[in-house]
Amino acid sequence: MIREATIHDAVRTAEIDVISSRYAYQNILSEELLKDLTVESRVPVHTR
Repeated sequence: MIREATIHDAVRTAEIDVISSRYAYQNILSEELLKDLTVESRVPVHTR
């Protein structure tokens, strides 16, 4: 069953966002930029 995400899902969806972005951009962006992409920085985006 698929459901709409809630505020309680923000951390997990941020984790998925960071992991998938790091993988997708690994040969495009520098490793330094990818290291700066953190779950903590993405949680506010996923709480909106």
